[in-house]
Order: sequence, then C-alpha cells, then structure tokens
Amino acid sequence: AHAIPNEFWKYLIDRARTRNPEVLFIAEAHGGENKSLVTKGGFDAIYGYGSYDLLKRVFSYGEDANNLDNLMTVQSHQSYIPAELRGKIMRFAENHDELRIPYFKANPSHDRATGFGSAQAGKPVSAVLYTLGTGPILMLNGQEVGEQAAGTEGFDDREGHSTIFDYWSMPELRKWVNNHAYDGGQLSQSQKDLRAFYGRLMNLLQTEAISEGQFYGLNWLNNGRADYGKKDLYAYLRYTPKETLLVIANFSTSKSYAIDLT
Repeated sequence: AHAIPNEFWKYLIDRARTRNPEVLFIAEAHGGENKSLVTKGGFDAIYGYGSYDLLKRVFSYGEDANNLDNLMTVQSHQSYIPAELRGKIMRFAENHDELRIPYFKANPSHDRATGFGSAQAGKPVSAVLYTLGTGPILMLNGQEVGEQAAGTEGFDDREGHSTIFDYWSMPELRKWVNNHAYDGGQLSQSQKDLRAFYGRLMNLLQTEAISEGQFYGLNWLNNGRADYGKKDLYAYLRYTPKETLLVIANFSTSKSYAIDLT
C-alpha cells in the first residue's frame, strides 16, 4: 500500500464508503513508518510486522522472551505508539506472504523465511499476538486446522506457502470441508482440538479487557523469581476498570512450568 500515493487511497476509500460505510480497509505496510496511510490515506488499520518478527525469533531461535517487552509495548496502543495508530495495528500469526505456522525452514538471516515448526505453536504465538492490543486480527484460512502447505502446488513452487495465484486447494482444510458437509469429519483429534482452541481465543477477543483495555507487561516483575522461566515465558495484563485478564505464554517446545500466582 505504501507504494501508492495517499491521495489516491483517500479518493478511493472515500468513494467506497459512500457505497458501504462499514467496509474495513487494512494497509499491507509496516507500522509506524507508514502511519500516513491511516492519517492521510484513510485506512482503518495497518500490518503489525514488528511483533510478528520478534515473536518468531523468540519461538524459533530461542531469543530471550524478555526482549518482547519493549516492542510489545510499542506495538500495543500505549503512549509509545503514535496516537493515530493506537488500536489500528492488525496482528497476525500467518498471512499470504509468510510461511505457514507448522512449516519450518531454518534461515536466521531472514526472519520471514522461517516458520514455527508445529501447528501447536499457533497456540502461544496466536494467543500473544491476538491479545496484544485493540486493533483487528487476521486469521488466515486453514490456520485453524494446522494447514501445512508442504510441497509444491500448481504454479507456486514455494513450500510452506498456500498459493493464491492458481487452482490449488488446501489439503488440511479440505478435511474440515469433508466433501461439503463442513463438519470437520476428516480432521484428526489434534486438529479438532486446535480448531476448538482458536474458537475459544476468538471469543476471548470479544471481552472488554481485550477489545478496549490497556496493556501492562509483567516479565520485569517476575524475572527474579526462581519458578519463572524468564527466557521462555511472557506474561502481561490486559485490563479495564471493570475487568482484568492475565496472559501467560510458554514459548518452549520442551519445558513446562508450574507458576505460583500469589
């Protein structure tokens, strides 16, 4: 979107809204660098790549989860972010340009060439990204059943991506479609569990603490505790005067933690 003059977007979006004022326009561009797409171009939201890239480094390459604190605060709607973009950063765990969550290709020199390596990784990764701020979220079709996009298909030879330019379909999503019964009849139990998790997460996003609340990071408060895996765990509050939600995510694929909440 940033390659097109804002004057064009403003004209186009204003015209579109005369036909349907409820249409949501999201700019595929990078956060604060292109805030003019919101302030001058008329977009409702903009992609939030910063938190996605950092979370990928934490989960896939073991970067310290404590490093999330500063960027996560910036990527939320706190005072660090330009006022014009508060609540207008769209968060995602998958999109059409990135590798599917279950697919992993080691390439630490380029964050976006990597995936997370397991459909189950979508649980902590999406839970954090989706509950981070008050802006919109993106769920890519097939994410909820762990679509892998393994192998080449049609004209698209990029493994790990679901092609958008030819005739292909998604094998894991087809299991949910189940010959147009749309009942998930061919899904494995782990896929059914994953889809149920995303359903609960989507409902959680409707709560006041997430849809309207503030953000407060907690890692700094817990790093001195012996039972807190500060490299793997990330914790924060989302809150309003009426409601508080505690989020604790474990990014380790091999360790579990018992945490004393007192």
